[in-house]
Amino acid sequence: MRTAPLLAGAAALLALTGCATATPSSSPPPPTATAAPEPTETPAPEPHPEATSRVPADCDALVPAEVLGEVLSAPVSAVDPLEVTLAAYPAIPMHAAVFSRGGLVCDWTNGEPLSTPSGDNPAHVSLHLELLPGAAAQWEKLAGYYDIETDRAINCPDSMPGYCDVQALLGEYGVHLAGYGIADDARADIEGTVDALLASIADLGASDPQWQAPRAEPELPSCEAMFDPGLMAQLGLPGEGGPGGGGGWSIAAGAREDAGDAPCAWTPPDGEPVAWVDTMRGGAWLADRAQQIAGAPELELAGLREHDAAFFTCRDSCRLNLVLGTSWISLHVGFLGTTQELDPNTRAIAELIVSRTYDGA
Repeated sequence: MRTAPLLAGAAALLALTGCATATPSSSPPPPTATAAPEPTETPAPEPHPEATSRVPADCDALVPAEVLGEVLSAPVSAVDPLEVTLAAYPAIPMHAAVFSRGGLVCDWTNGEPLSTPSGDNPAHVSLHLELLPGAAAQWEKLAGYYDIETDRAINCPDSMPGYCDVQALLGEYGVHLAGYGIADDARADIEGTVDALLASIADLGASDPQWQAPRAEPELPSCEAMFDPGLMAQLGLPGEGGPGGGGGWSIAAGAREDAGDAPCAWTPPDGEPVAWVDTMRGGAWLADRAQQIAGAPELELAGLREHDAAFFTCRDSCRLNLVLGTSWISLHVGFLGTTQELDPNTRAIAELIVSRTYDGA
């Protein structure tokens, strides 16, 4: 704004009218106010990269809608298998390892719950598919465990009307199918039904040879290093750590082994395991979804680095979940119960895992 000519004109006007002007003060002018700097926002961390598929088809192409309509007794629609599983129990799903190995997991359902408080729900209709590339070695283990002598095994127990389970190897692809509410005529000709369900998979080309497995950055401790004998003894839990898990074998269990994510357990000398650690290398993206679905707040934990996280989830049992770099670690300790609170012993075990992840054993 131009002000000097206006002030000069005002002074001349005062002189002409006989009015005296005020004597200028010798005090300094008041300081000029300066605008406060605008707050800078801390940029949000980049989303963790999700697992990618190396299968040259998607779920809709693998099991076309017309096949679903012929096989199942009610109309179904596709649902996200991870969303469904995490909503029911926010822990690392076993079939998540199929995604880690570049495979696909597909679910179609009519929306009815699988079970009710009184038992199974006959109104539930669904089809579950797991497809694992590069599965020949794991198929040998599965076939050996269950004495499967051909490239497929079909199980339709009389005690479960409408249900069938299929394990198969088609080329390089390991396949697991589980169907509820299979139509009577489809179940009566189950061999033909399985042929129809597997037809598109049998025609698949080779999986993507350029596919890269998700990486654990930083590398996670070995199973044995997840637990410290001295610390566990201090907690009143003497024993030893090592690979854990139940009996049997499956496509998902094979994928978990291939990914290096076989479960780890701490077992007393004369008892059942009292603590378990599940891992998903490169699975931080799925941990983010689990935390969001569970609405679990983040916890303070010693040793966490920038963009790491810890959160606590409970359903029938409780788990302390760690997001370390690109990976997800889920810790379950038997004495936690369902208190909805993190006890000091579990915190101590988790902080040891964090320390060994970043600083070594």
